[in-house]
Amino acid sequence: MRRKRSFWFAAMMTGALAAGMLMSGAGAAAAEAGAPEMDASDFVSLAEAVPDVILEIRYYSTYNFVGERIDGYEEPCALMTKEAAEALKGAAADALEQRYMLKIYDAYRPQTAVNHFIAWAEDIEDTRMKEYFYPELDKSVLFEQGYIAEKSGHSRGSTVDLTLFDMDTGKELDMGGTFDYFGERSHPDYTGDLTEEQIRNRNILRDIMVGNGFKPLDTEWWHFTLENEPYPDTYFTFPVREESVPAVEADGAAEADVPAVEADVPAAEADVPAAEADVPVAEADVPAAEADVPTADADMAQCPTCGEWFSTVESDGQPSEYTLHEIDEVEMSWIPENTENMVQCEFCGGWYEEGNVFRNHVCLGRDEAYAPEE
Repeated sequence: MRRKRSFWFAAMMTGALAAGMLMSGAGAAAAEAGAPEMDASDFVSLAEAVPDVILEIRYYSTYNFVGERIDGYEEPCALMTKEAAEALKGAAADALEQRYMLKIYDAYRPQTAVNHFIAWAEDIEDTRMKEYFYPELDKSVLFEQGYIAEKSGHSRGSTVDLTLFDMDTGKELDMGGTFDYFGERSHPDYTGDLTEEQIRNRNILRDIMVGNGFKPLDTEWWHFTLENEPYPDTYFTFPVREESVPAVEADGAAEADVPAVEADVPAAEADVPAAEADVPVAEADVPAAEADVPTADADMAQCPTCGEWFSTVESDGQPSEYTLHEIDEVEMSWIPENTENMVQCEFCGGWYEEGNVFRNHVCLGRDEAYAPEE
């Protein structure tokens, strides 16, 4: 199990880096096409711009108020405008000083995702996630009470949904309510049955974000928007995936040296043909090793608990193979022999090494109805 997951993670990171190199001009191309809402040239990936954050992109998974992956979320990544990412980097630094890490649930949200929310809200019969996210409300009131709207501030690229992760306990801070809960207890100023600790935790998050230029929302304790957002009137539509944004460029000094280095390449290449002659023989062994790791297929996902790959394609309204696959009890209860420096994900149940491996694992949950224990 550990070997397979480690290999999968390495393959994913390699693929992501390659994609970033190939698609670094994606935003500029969109701008040239004359569609400003498709221009991602001023956006960055938080994984690169703010590496000291944990990503748990709920709308890429099935554990959200809809109960399925949301349209427009093609990869489990988080994108924001450069200005918002820079401010968030300051917030992450302030959090680290207090032994916390920022855990991101959502950032930029394309209009296609908002349209998905609207279609779901209009389907009054679909209440599969009511128990977890809106037990106190009738679904018919979600529009009139403002929980679902035709536009979202997230689509402007400078809004983020997040919480705090305690580095000492290895758990999220108790905020007295779950992310995306539709109800009064999600209001930042709600006290009701909250404990002093829960109220204090909400204030810690609020102080960190406000201190770095973000403004809170009066109905969601997890929601913050950059005070001086660069695109207050533009609702972007490009998909959530690493390839949508330009790759992070090296600083000017490093870039200045690149042409000189490249100038020497032709002379060195004179010796390459002889070396390349051996490549086909070496590549002959690759297919067997790659057979279990279909990372190039965007429609496949690997279960972080059982390690197997499944199709994520949904057809005729039926859940995907990934959602429906079963995990036997032996694999489900797997625990590494030595849990030192290991962290178990509370949503998918898989064990991962502390640090980047845990923070960047693709967490899709176990099935559509899965929710963590309170």
